Amino acid sequence: MQVFNVADAAVREFMQRLLRENIFDAFDVRGVDLVSFTGFEIDGIDRRETERRKFCRWSELRPHIHEIVKSGPKPKTLKIIFSLAEETAAAFHPNAAALFINLLYENGAVALTAAAGQKNFSLDKSMEQQWDMYAENFLTENKIDFARG
Repeated sequence: MQVFNVADAAVREFMQRLLRENIFDAFDVRGVDLVSFTGFEIDGIDRRETERRKFCRWSELRPHIHEIVKSGPKPKTLKIIFSLAEETAAAFHPNAAALFINLLYENGAVALTAAAGQKNFSLDKSMEQQWDMYAENFLTENKIDFARG
């Protein structure tokens, strides 16, 4: 598990890109907690009967979250649990049950935490290390200014 702290000077730009651009669009969303003028809680479960995915993609939820954020006061907190789709996680590593990037915006700071869930218990940390490196490369490729926490 690795924590990446978005540089203080880059937080505003990061949040704008998160809500307006497609950086995280391919990720599933396991949950969103947003506190602004009131609390908003989204479980991320896709309840459309025609869909075969268990969770909504960020591309589907982003416009709604953006609308809430821009129409009210600045959020006090925003927590988003991103994950790779289950089939992608299985292709990433045979023991991967779930691969997460958890985002926390609070007190004007953003922290992203890479976390991995295993199908079967193992003392081998190679999957977690691979996922941490994937998350770091993802942030670097998307020109997100961060420091390891």
